[in-house]
Amino acid sequence: MVSCRSSKFTQTYSHRIIVLIVTLVTLATTVSTVSAQDGILGDAVPVTTSETLLEAQMSGCGGAVLPSSNADYEAEIVVLTNQIRVNHGLLPLKRTLMLENASRYHATDMAVDDYFAHNTKDIVNGQFVETCTWSSRIQTYYTGWSALAENIAAGYPTAGSVVEGWMESEGHRNNILAGNLSEIGVGYYNGAGMYRHYWVQDFGSRRNVYPLVIDLDAPVTESGAVTLHLHGDWQQVRLRTNEGPWSDWISFQQGMPWLLSGNAGEYTVYAEMRNGDKTATSSDTIHLAQSNVVAPKLNLLPEQLAFTYYSQQQMFSPSTHSVRPLEAAVDGYRWEITVEGNWLTVTPAESTNADAVEMRVELSGASRIQNSSTTVTISLLDANNNVVDSHVTSVSLEVNSDTLQQIFLPSIVR
Repeated sequence: MVSCRSSKFTQTYSHRIIVLIVTLVTLATTVSTVSAQDGILGDAVPVTTSETLLEAQMSGCGGAVLPSSNADYEAEIVVLTNQIRVNHGLLPLKRTLMLENASRYHATDMAVDDYFAHNTKDIVNGQFVETCTWSSRIQTYYTGWSALAENIAAGYPTAGSVVEGWMESEGHRNNILAGNLSEIGVGYYNGAGMYRHYWVQDFGSRRNVYPLVIDLDAPVTESGAVTLHLHGDWQQVRLRTNEGPWSDWISFQQGMPWLLSGNAGEYTVYAEMRNGDKTATSSDTIHLAQSNVVAPKLNLLPEQLAFTYYSQQQMFSPSTHSVRPLEAAVDGYRWEITVEGNWLTVTPAESTNADAVEMRVELSGASRIQNSSTTVTISLLDANNNVVDSHVTSVSLEVNSDTLQQIFLPSIVR
């Protein structure tokens, strides 16, 4: 039996003005959590889609997977709750889809059926009948658990206000600050019922599950510089991002810094932990809002190059010029070269590597060679063919009728 106490503002009606009712139900401290042996697993119910939500009969211990009225509110509550826990020296909780589904179902059910209680109520013959305990309803979605807790609220219009209300209530505060909990789900429903706004926090822990939490389980990171927390008692840990290489094994600590580097998108951090013979794995995913890759630059390239053609000997000096566009290859980038005119050739004309480029005067038709100039444009492009850096080198050709003087100094041996 779950005991609870309620506090509510007195309802006052004056003509058409209805004062907003803010209602809280608090679990007593002695029943903030329950142990696994106390629960009964509820029967599974087939998934209900959002299109059939209003037509579905929501009854018993649930099982339907329902949408949120405001997923941003739910995510905000997770972060606010985790910030409070960290401020009190506790580990942040990992947002878990199973608990989220349990929370959303109950928030929706309370609003649609217009009641406010932890245990599920259904309308039978025109009257409310209690049909499922709060812990049994959570177990319909969340199995293998070792501890459970729940907070509910109604009437609060924002995530910040409801978290503040919970923290001002001893029972709710105890749930938020329970050290034996490791996972959380939040459900929010807006638009039906007496109070319009319905909030549910479901908490839990599972045996042999050790969550990894990135940045208090915020959905997005702007910079990619994140902080990692790991549940469990470990000696060493190693990490990697997506399918990248593993880091070295390092001494385990909480609040480990980690950098997500790359283009905007989803990133998953994996952890392997060990303590003697005991090992475990964990992971968490976060969205990088914007690319933090520093685009590479072309090497320092010459502004001008010159060839001289000695007509009497039909020789060029120098015979070639060599430049290297990149110091090293960079994933996702390539360079290419364009040349104005037809008397200068470059090899290769493009590459993804740090190849050297050879520039050479075209020898065919050498008898018609005359003073000329041209430009060589070297462009660095990203994976979307956007130019991220470029350089233009002027190349001149001078025809000289004098004899090329080649001077050799003798070697010196001591």
